[in-house]
Formats: sequence, structure tokens, C-alpha cells
Amino acid sequence: MKMTVEMINPKVNERVLDSSCGTGGFLVNAMTHVMEELEKKFIEETGIPKAEWNNDFQKCIRTESRRWRKPIILDLT
Repeated sequence: MKMTVEMINPKVNERVLDSSCGTGGFLVNAMTHVMEELEKKFIEETGIPKAEWNNDFQKCIRTESRRWRKPIILDLT
């Protein structure tokens, strides 16, 4: 599933559909992929490595991920 997600390369403003959602692995991988991309972008913009993020930086990432998480994850079970 991870390879498929990497090939599709979902973005923050895109939706992911798993029409045969069994364990939800594809959706979880898609969400993880987008979160990792957000973290990379955040690191590039701030110049601060993830290991040095304080609570404010972590809160900012969580807030941003909540903004896109709901519209990107669809489950038709």
C-alpha cells in the first residue's frame, strides 16, 4: 500500500478514496504520506529540524493537519 500511495503522491488539497476499505491501511498510509510532506515543507520554511521542534511548532503542525485531514479521508464502507 505504501508504494501505491507514493506513486499516487496525494497532496494536501486532494481527496483519497478507498472504495474497498478493509483495514483502512490505504487511507492511513495516504494520511501519513501527506503529514510527512507537510512536515518536510515546514522544515524547509522554518529551517528547524523536527528533533528541535518545541510545543508551539508541534501545535502548528497538528492544527494544519486537522484543517486538511477531514476532507482528504473518505470511506465508503
